[in-house]
Amino acid sequence: MSTNQQRRQAAQRHLQRQLERRSELARKRRRNLGLIATAVAVAVVVGAALLLTGVLRGDDTDASADPGTGTAAAVDGSDGTCDFTADTSGNPNLTDVGTPPAEVETSGTTTLTMNTNFGPIGVTLDQAMAPCASASMVYLTEQKFFDGSPCHRQTDSEGLKVLQCGDPSGTGSGGPTYDYPTQTTG
Repeated sequence: MSTNQQRRQAAQRHLQRQLERRSELARKRRRNLGLIATAVAVAVVVGAALLLTGVLRGDDTDASADPGTGTAAAVDGSDGTCDFTADTSGNPNLTDVGTPPAEVETSGTTTLTMNTNFGPIGVTLDQAMAPCASASMVYLTEQKFFDGSPCHRQTDSEGLKVLQCGDPSGTGSGGPTYDYPTQTTG
């Protein structure tokens, strides 16, 4: 039969083993978090370096460049008109809302509100920097394209906060049934 002292010693040994296991698990958790944080930091630094050096911008020669000046020709409505064309991708998630007017505003900013399942989201658009994209967003808002659209991706982890909305199909691959040229910079 064990005495009280023997039981206390056995309980102390058991408690000591538990504390050692917990300490080891905490140490491993801290090591893993440190490795993850280091990997993310390295990825951010490399991405920023590539972006700043222009590596991610692609080939420096632009087929649309004006041979006389060597600068890229603007394709996103800087002349006040946009070429909105029918989407021919065959994507079944597209929504037909017609086509925006070709004449677009090329100066100043405009604000709009997208009504989503996460509530209204206010947006300010720079019409001088991307006239066709701004005109498209304004047109889609006027057509109530975004009203009640689900936000199909939400991440609110400590290091990454993302809310992706504006696709009425809720798939992330939907949109309107038209395309338009995107902004290029020279």
